Amino acid sequence: MALGHRQAPIGRRSEHMLSSEEQRKLAMAGKTREAARRNAPIYAEIVPAGTFTLAEDYHQKYYLRGDSTLMAELSAIYPRDADFIASTAAARLNGFLGGHGGAERLREDLPRLGLSEAGQRHLLDLAKALPSPQCQ
Repeated sequence: MALGHRQAPIGRRSEHMLSSEEQRKLAMAGKTREAARRNAPIYAEIVPAGTFTLAEDYHQKYYLRGDSTLMAELSAIYPRDADFIASTAAARLNGFLGGHGGAERLREDLPRLGLSEAGQRHLLDLAKALPSPQCQ
């Protein structure tokens, strides 16, 4: 539904950037439902999407770039940085490393991410040490 989502550390803001009125209505309804379920306000802002500008290459796939084992495998698959940045598999891996998705989803996606068996085991070992997924 959302074109973008920024979840910042405490003290920063979370916003969902949407591209249509339909998305806005769905997001508002979801936010209202979740606030009722939690019996607490949801502070995420729902805003129209503006012009999107990619961050510099070294900011792309931040969590993934910090893992030399996975980066070695992905560098063999995506020798050009532009291909690595555009990779959906790399984006999913980065999300898992950032604590999003959860162990069940990781096990479901793992065979489609292009990693060797050793890379898959490494990622599963890392996942055991990650915090539980954040509510998105």
